[in-house]
Amino acid sequence: MRPHRLLAAVCSVALVFLAVGSSASARPLDRPDQGPTLTLAVAGDVACTPGEVGVPPDGKANGPDNCVQGSTARQIEQLNPNAVLIPGDIQYQFGRLSEFMGSFDPTWGAFKAKIYPAAGNHEWYDSPNGKGYFDYFDGIGAPNGPAGPRDQGYYSVDLNRYWHVVTLNSNCTSDNPLIVAPVPCGPGSPQERWLRADLAAHKGMCIIAQWHHPLFTSGPNQGGPNDLATRSFWADLYGAHATLIFNGHDHGYERFAPQSDTGALDPENGIREFVVGTGGKSLFGPGPFHADNSELYDNTTFGVLTVTLHPHSYQWNFLRAPISGNGVLTDSGSAPCNSPEMGE
Repeated sequence: MRPHRLLAAVCSVALVFLAVGSSASARPLDRPDQGPTLTLAVAGDVACTPGEVGVPPDGKANGPDNCVQGSTARQIEQLNPNAVLIPGDIQYQFGRLSEFMGSFDPTWGAFKAKIYPAAGNHEWYDSPNGKGYFDYFDGIGAPNGPAGPRDQGYYSVDLNRYWHVVTLNSNCTSDNPLIVAPVPCGPGSPQERWLRADLAAHKGMCIIAQWHHPLFTSGPNQGGPNDLATRSFWADLYGAHATLIFNGHDHGYERFAPQSDTGALDPENGIREFVVGTGGKSLFGPGPFHADNSELYDNTTFGVLTVTLHPHSYQWNFLRAPISGNGVLTDSGSAPCNSPEMGE
């Protein structure tokens, strides 16, 4: 049993931007500490509606759904990572339990015990407050579990003595009539106060955060209400010297240079954001402009981001899914943790 954890315009072309760059209290994982090195697999925007048959990828965005969640699931099974992070939109179209059981579970469900999920807008469409999402990950009707407290969906976990992961709920506003019960995230909200307390309790650890809506993006969701609402998350995380942020929502891949909550380039203390909306459902974008500090943007390639965590540093590697017609993106690099004070 896993322990309890509280823990606008869309262009129709495929586009790749490249720039020079580096090619409630938490409880530990329910698996033994696996030493100083851990591997994460990260991808969001995953599983199509059950029964939907997607068209093969063709390297172009904005076409029909591709529904290649089975291929990305096989990637993760072959990788056998220590943990899997999914920054939202795990199951389309409404995140109902029947949809999870009909599409996500037969594919990504194979490694459910390793998954640390974040609620996307499609999960929050199942009223009240992500019912199917919590029923799938926490258990039917359970008040708490691997997806965090029901109706809240934010929690944190220690991966080992060096790395701490915070999962937040970015369904902060009713920007869609299907989101009938948002979870506020502005300054002073219960979620934001919880975040500040959690970060204070884990000072000195290397901090990773994940949620669905990206504050910074070159995709078509630039400036969305829920995207902008997450600036409070960024402010707290930047103040706590967090290292990494993972988002989804824009169906593509983007890597940013380390930056502040206001978007100022900060190579020494900034947070590196990855948008990883490449889990299988579809690809789309780009937005009307290329975001500042974006080092790489691609909306042609499905795949999985792997992140190897060392005690005071990390390496990343985007792995293209081996699908006929998929794009050609690869990306890798390494960087230090922003909070290396933890002893060996």
